[in-house]
Amino acid sequence: MKSKPKKIPKLKPEEIEELNQHWEDSELTSMMWQIAHTNDLPGLRTVLQNEPGVVHMRSSDGRGIMWWAHEYGREKLVSILQRLGVSETLKDANGQTPLDISTL
Repeated sequence: MKSKPKKIPKLKPEEIEELNQHWEDSELTSMMWQIAHTNDLPGLRTVLQNEPGVVHMRSSDGRGIMWWAHEYGREKLVSILQRLGVSETLKDANGQTPLDISTL
């Protein structure tokens, strides 16, 4: 019998805001870029079960997985990120939102 996938914990708005304020390159932001680049949705689910805030983290240029999902035209990934409350209106270091660079 197959076990049910673990539910992804929801973050509080203040937790999301805190994560969005810190911009730095890290293993986790690199992993998010790789997931968007390769469209690795199962990999995203696995990471989210242990690190639910990772989708709100931003690299040193202010971009995060929502920017990369739009940049690579990953419609399903964008939809998942929207359901997780990832913003499409925050700006990166160049003043661009994910929607500004979208190929969707």
